[in-house]
Amino acid sequence: PEPSPPPATGAPSAAGRQLDGPESRARLERSFHETRESLQTTIEELETSSEELRSTSEELQSTNEELQSSNEELETSKEELQSLNEEAITVNAELQARIDELSAASDDLKNLLDSTEIATLFLDTALCVRRFTPRATEILPLATGDVGRPVSHFTTSLIEVDLAALGEKTLLDLGVQELAARDKGGRAYRIRVRPYRTSQNVIDGVVITFEDQTLLTETAARLEAAFARGGSAGALLGREAEELVTGLFVTDPRGALTFVSAGGASALGASAAQALGRPWASFLEPQDQASAQAAQAALRSSAGGQRELSLRLQTGPGQGSALVRSALGLQSRSGALAGILWVTQARAPS
Repeated sequence: PEPSPPPATGAPSAAGRQLDGPESRARLERSFHETRESLQTTIEELETSSEELRSTSEELQSTNEELQSSNEELETSKEELQSLNEEAITVNAELQARIDELSAASDDLKNLLDSTEIATLFLDTALCVRRFTPRATEILPLATGDVGRPVSHFTTSLIEVDLAALGEKTLLDLGVQELAARDKGGRAYRIRVRPYRTSQNVIDGVVITFEDQTLLTETAARLEAAFARGGSAGALLGREAEELVTGLFVTDPRGALTFVSAGGASALGASAAQALGRPWASFLEPQDQASAQAAQAALRSSAGGQRELSLRLQTGPGQGSALVRSALGLQSRSGALAGILWVTQARAPS
């Protein structure tokens, strides 16, 4: 038998026929749709991601701008802080200079109060101890730890003197009070109570000074006794003149010098013989001579008493300065003015 002819090349095979079938087409269409849907989903996700990236980029850009703004503010704040630091350094230097000045002023005040050798007591508006000089401890039992305590808590050596009552009266009427007193040891004091005024003219307490006038009162008593016996100041004190360092001067009622202590002659830079008989006012500074004459006239009219003064004495070369602080009228046996005792307070030579 003859061999059968080979199949034609263009004839489809069984497999080809299966791919061209309906099922295969449907499968391809489904695959295509699924692929397209997947691509669509991917595109949408990419678009969403792109939008999110754009939004994130905008946020980052906004954050970057805010950071730049914050950085500029920090730079400005840094400059301001540097400026404030420089101002603080300047203010601190000024405050340190003020502290040094206040410290020096406090030291000067302490040395001034100590050098006057006058018992002084400073009280606040509640009459509590604020400050005191060393000589004040001779009148009140004060110690450093007593600052801030009421003055009424202390027992004074003065006889029948109520310092708290004097302080209350001074704060009430704002006047200056003066009184004479003695302590239990027999020493004589002139007490002055005056308001404590600040630099703004505010009353912030009281100042009490206790001026020891024992020498003055004893000398005055001896002089009055001499006048009562018809004697003279020179006859009484001439033997002791060398021991009287304090400047004491005695004038007659008309103002002529009848006695000068050794301390007084030293302050004048002249001998007692050169000064005796001359007008007392001529030894004072010209601006104070009228005040001395007024005090002399007042003592003459009252036939005694005492006047507190602040008259400048003309001192000799290198003798420093001296103030006439008190004038005491001396009475004779008949009660008339026999003379005037003038007491000076010397200052250190310049």
